[in-house]
Amino acid sequence: MCLSMFVFSAVDTQAKYLTQIFDPFQVVWMRQVGLFVGVVFLLLWRGTSILKTQKVGLQLSRGACAAYRPRSLSSGCLMFRWPMR
Repeated sequence: MCLSMFVFSAVDTQAKYLTQIFDPFQVVWMRQVGLFVGVVFLLLWRGTSILKTQKVGLQLSRGACAAYRPRSLSSGCLMFRWPMR
């Protein structure tokens, strides 16, 4: 748990530093690419057996929440990026 707290704060610090240099959308995009590469590596290493679940309903609700969240986040970002007149 201490390691996960350290990694979370380190990633947050890196993101705050990198947004001073790069556009925030580039930082978020690269972070997502890194997560995708990590998942592909994990799937190649452990196989697809790690994707099996006993609680399908819970996974579907998590997926629905994850699918809705980027839309609300991106619309909020667009509102601040292009202010209303």
